[in-house]
Amino acid sequence: MNGTQDVDFSSIVIAPGALGFVPVLSDPFELWATPGAGFVLSPGVYTMTLTGSNSASMGSYAGNVGLTPVPETSTTAMLLAGVGILCLLARRRPQR
Repeated sequence: MNGTQDVDFSSIVIAPGALGFVPVLSDPFELWATPGAGFVLSPGVYTMTLTGSNSASMGSYAGNVGLTPVPETSTTAMLLAGVGILCLLARRRPQR
């Protein structure tokens, strides 16, 4: 434990599925990541559980969770179809 208001995590888990994280950096700035290249969560409700200990001076925690949304296949198909139609219309328009 470093500092007078320090929180040291011992585990971070997302459930259901019990997806665990591994520590990458330790004190004074902890960084946790998923093992491997990443993971995919299906749409739904999940709970993130952080377990750890704090210093005698009552530590606190603030942090960020970064998520990358992946568009659905149908959304990508509609986007490509729309761009294709616009290109077709632009080619058929008479030049001035």
